[in-house]
Amino acid sequence: MIFELDFRMNDVGGPVTPGRLSVTSGGRVSSGEEAEAMLRAQPRALFLVHGFNVDRKSGREHLSAFAERLSDWPDAIVKVLWPGDHAVKALSYPWEGEDADDTARRLDDFITRVMQSGASLSFVSHSLGARVVLETIHRLPPTFRIDQLSLLAPAVDDDCLSRDGRYYEKVSQRTQRVVALSSIYDRVLRFAYPVGDLLQAFMYFWKDEPGKPMGLHGPQPQSRQPPNVVSEATHPQPEPVESRRVDHGDYLPEAHPNAKQLAAVKFSDDVIDRVTPLHYVLP
Repeated sequence: MIFELDFRMNDVGGPVTPGRLSVTSGGRVSSGEEAEAMLRAQPRALFLVHGFNVDRKSGREHLSAFAERLSDWPDAIVKVLWPGDHAVKALSYPWEGEDADDTARRLDDFITRVMQSGASLSFVSHSLGARVVLETIHRLPPTFRIDQLSLLAPAVDDDCLSRDGRYYEKVSQRTQRVVALSSIYDRVLRFAYPVGDLLQAFMYFWKDEPGKPMGLHGPQPQSRQPPNVVSEATHPQPEPVESRRVDHGDYLPEAHPNAKQLAAVKFSDDVIDRVTPLHYVLP
């Protein structure tokens, strides 16, 4: 059963609002308390979260295509739409961290209020959606079981899961498995992330430290990662040809997905199904 949880007020940009849940079942659309009762009855839920610079229409299309390609998930899939975009496009990045954190607060409130205590929760995120997911898990009460976490091209600092006192160390401790899928050919994370992160740190009076993106080369330092944190790269050895290099847009599927997007869905499917060892494989 595929639900949609919409935290948006506007199709483009705008503030984070309380989540509106809806679901289509048997050709009938349910929303509000009726949809919440249907979700509450599920013992497991998988939350899909898109990233930065994605409007409502694109987020809905990408997450729907992703959800529909997951193999026989028996319980609830929840597509999470959030306003991590703006009319000025990528120039809004330094401000979107606040929207990500605000969405996480709202998602934490929603899960705590709607899901039954003891429910098992898994998450798949892309890009800045990783911050939404990590902040949500950081806030959730211990009554929820956090199962599998798949971070695709995570736009968060690469040491946020391991450095003492650094953001989300406790998230990795309470999650059964955290998997980060990275690509050194991701141009957005290679060139735009350091600039945006530096501007963000400056704008907020250095309360946030600039760092390197996890989605470029995985969690660092590897020597300090707990055993449940898995780092996987999209680039095999030897160096792949140009057509097989995975860029930032090669994770969430479109209406007509390319091979890289399909491979990312399959990879997350394996994460959720607790497959081990994991391998990102292009067809």
